[in-house]
Amino acid sequence: MGPRETWDTLWEAGKHADAERLAREVVEEEATERCRRILRYVERLGLPPGEMSAVEVGCGSGIYSCILARRGARVTAVDQSPAALTRAEERASASGVRLDLQRADAFEFAAANAGRFDLAMSFGTVEHFRPPLREEMCKAHWNVVRPGGVVVISVPNVLFLPHEILKALLKLRGKWFLGYEGSFTPWELGGVARRLGLEAVEYHGTDVLDDARRYARIVRETALWRKTFPWRASRGTEGDGSGSGRPSREPGRLRAAINRSLGHDITLMGVRGN
Repeated sequence: MGPRETWDTLWEAGKHADAERLAREVVEEEATERCRRILRYVERLGLPPGEMSAVEVGCGSGIYSCILARRGARVTAVDQSPAALTRAEERASASGVRLDLQRADAFEFAAANAGRFDLAMSFGTVEHFRPPLREEMCKAHWNVVRPGGVVVISVPNVLFLPHEILKALLKLRGKWFLGYEGSFTPWELGGVARRLGLEAVEYHGTDVLDDARRYARIVRETALWRKTFPWRASRGTEGDGSGSGRPSREPGRLRAAINRSLGHDITLMGVRGN
């Protein structure tokens, strides 16, 4: 199964999600510290979402495309998977927004739309490209923004061990279905920013404790856990703090540094120089 077919299968599996859930997932992500930091960053640069053109590269189901569109941005959502674009269209409809949905290869799209956007973003996309294409994929974000435009790249952090351990176990059992995924180190992402010549660079990580609770819930839902601990598997997962959509507190300096180093996802934000 090739990469595109892999993602078609993944997004087809989510086609029965109801509109309420699709809209709720957008609101829940809006409440996260990652989203709030991104929105504050672009506004500090004088790019209010209501006046911005944005593109989500490898949009998947388009959560961040919908977040920006809800704030008035003109958003283009790009993916090579027709199934992903269908999910993004359903999410946009459930969220009451419109997206410019384009089926395209990311590299071809970047070449054809150089300097067109104020902001280029991706979430969980770049890590699915092997070197050296992973850095070329990062450069594609740089290519499509104008000088002074913003690049946002969010990727899984190899130092978040629960994910890496679970991924290794799933691969051993032949149940890993996401193809190649090469998680980043924080310093690799920093190297990308330097080589692209990004300015006003910031790095942020997702909340380690929230991530750990979410992975505890994922593990408790696996067949192996249910078979090994049937008396615990029968308990609900309410109250574990996962997926609640509650706003996270602003972390202090120490907590922010820990999140940057050890959180499940690390996010790079920077400005294309002139």
